[in-house]
Amino acid sequence: MKEFIKKYKIYIIVGVVLLTILFVLLLLSKEEVTQDGYLSAKEKIQSPYPIDEEEISVDVSKIKIDVPKEERILKVSGFDTDKMISFVNNFYNLNLDAEIPKYLSIPYKENSFILFSPITGVLTITSTDTIPIDFKILSDEDIKTFFSEYFDVNSIELKETSKENEKTEYRGVYVFDDIKAGSSYLDGYAFVITTNSKGFITQLSLLLLDRNNLIKYEYLPLATIDKLVVNSKYPKMLGSSIIEDRFYQNPAKYSMKEYIANDIQLMHIFNDSGNGLLLPTYVLTGDGRIITVTGDTYWTKTKMFVCAVDPSYLTTRIIDENDVLYEEGFEEEGAAPY
Repeated sequence: MKEFIKKYKIYIIVGVVLLTILFVLLLLSKEEVTQDGYLSAKEKIQSPYPIDEEEISVDVSKIKIDVPKEERILKVSGFDTDKMISFVNNFYNLNLDAEIPKYLSIPYKENSFILFSPITGVLTITSTDTIPIDFKILSDEDIKTFFSEYFDVNSIELKETSKENEKTEYRGVYVFDDIKAGSSYLDGYAFVITTNSKGFITQLSLLLLDRNNLIKYEYLPLATIDKLVVNSKYPKMLGSSIIEDRFYQNPAKYSMKEYIANDIQLMHIFNDSGNGLLLPTYVLTGDGRIITVTGDTYWTKTKMFVCAVDPSYLTTRIIDENDVLYEEGFEEEGAAPY
């Protein structure tokens, strides 16, 4: 045995070294991916919003929320435009042999439009009457059936149902496993559907996203909302605004100077294809004080979006004329004009 070891000593040493290296590499590869398939490498990502040019003082003293130390980041690989075409073909021959343009706008009858932005991933269909499909929505279960049948989205959560006159509006989010997902261009919802008294759809807006479009990426640490908004220029996005009635007697361009948050949620928000990520985001509901260019002051009810990821893991987003947010034909469906 001693002779064998002496004769093959160099080979034994080399073999031990190689086995050690292989063992270390296996350990590293196991540590790189968590048990649920996300990377634990904590690579920096781009902030979804640019730094604010104007200061907005944000008061979050009225709200509290418990958040995890870290949360999942997902990549969005694209949008399910095949489902969009299949749905629209129920009432209009949407012949798109080539790539979908920067902004799709098709009048399918008088004052009724099919709109889709590959930047936001939001499909909107409007109608002066009803969208001509053979489907009625008269209950929460009907909403679930509608998404399952036409868009292969099998798990949704209705957040709000409101009735006004003879119309009913349904707002909700998609649920992928336990991740609740929405769009910043739909005020944090994944869909908004309006029906008439008979249950026929008169208007819909929805995020063309399903489980097949999502790629697990990584876990990143989160920061508390109070630490983020202490900087009045911290990157954020404003949603649609409901301004005091008297504003419309003399409307003018305005900017927001102060915001008081009354409610907060933590959910995953998709912003645009330039960022391309589904990100943990604080969705604030509150009151904003705006000032017009003429110096008048008004109050408005507004949603605010603040990425919840620890800023040390975010790179600055620079917006210029080449950014996807400024492509020709794009309109910010929910953004306030500030």
